[in-house]
Amino acid sequence: MPVLESALFTYLSADPGVSALVGTRIYPVRLPEGTVLPAIAWQRISATRLYTHDSFEDTKAFVNARVQFSCWSNVPIEAIRVGEAVLLALSGYNGDMAGVLIGQSSADFELDDYQSDVKLYRRLVDFMISYEDEGQVS
Repeated sequence: MPVLESALFTYLSADPGVSALVGTRIYPVRLPEGTVLPAIAWQRISATRLYTHDSFEDTKAFVNARVQFSCWSNVPIEAIRVGEAVLLALSGYNGDMAGVLIGQSSADFELDDYQSDVKLYRRLVDFMISYEDEGQVS
């Protein structure tokens, strides 16, 4: 699992507000079949990398990533509550997140939705997360 995504899972599954609602049911891209609800699926929507031309060997790429959290439930208010818990956990976050240096995390988009094909409600929450990519030396 990529570094940011691993840090997000570790951080959100340990957050009291999020874990009280979904435990560790936090998955990359989509929910596994038969997942107990409520649950969260996240995906990276886009990312831009900012590089420096410093000659220091320890220079890392800084990444601005849009990460979307889909908070799923059978009940609309429950999907909303999970989305609110994600908002509270990540809004304004900066610092070390499970070994990843987060420069800034800010909510950028929210939408309540009903998916009639699967008969489930979801709250979408997009975050812009700026972080230092340890795996990419520039």
